[in-house]
Amino acid sequence: MDKIEIRIISPEETHDIRHEVLRKGQDRSTVIYSEDSMPGSFHMGIFHKGEHMGIASFYPENHPNIPMNFFRLRGMASRENAQGKGFGSLLIQASMKEIIERNGKGIWCNARTSASKFYSKHKFERVDEEFDIAGIGPHYLMKLDL
Repeated sequence: MDKIEIRIISPEETHDIRHEVLRKGQDRSTVIYSEDSMPGSFHMGIFHKGEHMGIASFYPENHPNIPMNFFRLRGMASRENAQGKGFGSLLIQASMKEIIERNGKGIWCNARTSASKFYSKHKFERVDEEFDIAGIGPHYLMKLDL
């Protein structure tokens, strides 16, 4: 792919894609996550020929079933016309480098069941059984050691 840019973006720059992909049909206020401005949080965006194609947000948030110093991945999404084209893989790879630079030891996420194959492909492991998040659907707790 040519003319790819991956960079840290503001929380507000995640909102359009969050609404379009993750919160479609829901009130626009649902795209604002309380963790977005947490100290140590960061948001990544991937752009192709200047068009914003995907996002991922990371928070220095612990989980009781995950080792310390992991970052939580939340709100990863690619626009519909970008899905299956490798943008998500590039975004995860760049994000892993950023987390290592921030002395993070890994990533954990509540992965939608429908996206769990994507995460498994990137060496994330399931930590627990499938569970449901009200209003969103089935998920797996997954982690990646860096």
